[in-house]
Amino acid sequence: MKLNKKTLVSIIIPTFNRATQLEMCLNSVFQSTYKNIEVIIVDDNSNNKIRKKILTNYKNKNINYLYSKDKRFLSYNLNKAIKKSKGELILKLDDDNTLDKNTISEMVSSFYNDKKLGVVGPVALYSKKSNIICHAGVTRRSKIMRRAIYEYVNTNISSLPSNVQVEDFTNVFMFSKQAIIESGLFDLEIPYMGEDSEFQARIVRKGYKIKLCNKAIVYHDIPYTEKMYFIRFNNLRLYHTMRSKILYEMRYAKNYQKLTFTLSMPIYWSYYAYRILKSNENLNNKIYLFKNVINGTVAGFVDSMKKKSSINYIN
Repeated sequence: MKLNKKTLVSIIIPTFNRATQLEMCLNSVFQSTYKNIEVIIVDDNSNNKIRKKILTNYKNKNINYLYSKDKRFLSYNLNKAIKKSKGELILKLDDDNTLDKNTISEMVSSFYNDKKLGVVGPVALYSKKSNIICHAGVTRRSKIMRRAIYEYVNTNISSLPSNVQVEDFTNVFMFSKQAIIESGLFDLEIPYMGEDSEFQARIVRKGYKIKLCNKAIVYHDIPYTEKMYFIRFNNLRLYHTMRSKILYEMRYAKNYQKLTFTLSMPIYWSYYAYRILKSNENLNNKIYLFKNVINGTVAGFVDSMKKKSSINYIN
């Protein structure tokens, strides 16, 4: 793949009922120093007024707005956008992020001289505490529990080393179309929560590398807390978090790690039970939330034994 400063970048922005954040995201995209872009918004059944507002406010911009009349979830919508994309590089950008003006340029530059680079991710800072790292990729997974470790969360960006090794990215990352031609699109069996990690694991299996680009900065609009990385949960998130995590580990962990990971399930349950108990939900809702943790666990192991996957390819 030959790249240059005129390489077309397709920017895919999944969204659902976040008009204000989406507009902030789009404004940052169009203020970027890198101009050879196309924007594809994939809207998972938002209020129809949002679509009309965006198309009106950005009518002079190169935006392809794909709207789902039914709730289809993230992997399906990302795949739909990728199939429509024309760029040799694709930037997946969540709607609650804004870009530094040089971010796209810096990520594109990372691909210039490395033919085996498949994925590049930025450093994400908190929108309201913009010197503190929100996340900078999964630096490693623990050997026993296989817990994803974000080593530089809540540290000052000035302390980030220049050559950080990462396993994968969530939220925002750029990948080459050539890499996904070889590895396949997002797995429809992992529709939500964990789809990014599984997608990138397949790219790595094809011999491609993943890199953190220190000079690429995004700002993530989530609350800052000094105690831990901010966690949002609801019934759907809890179910798919457990199910997707199990599918990922059963596919990509070493055999002894699959065993230790399976044995560590009570620790995961205890952690989520603690988070649920600390929430403001009433008792019935807390019980229901925890049931979804268990249901997701069962579904994950059952579907991994069935070797369930639904991976499509593009030409």
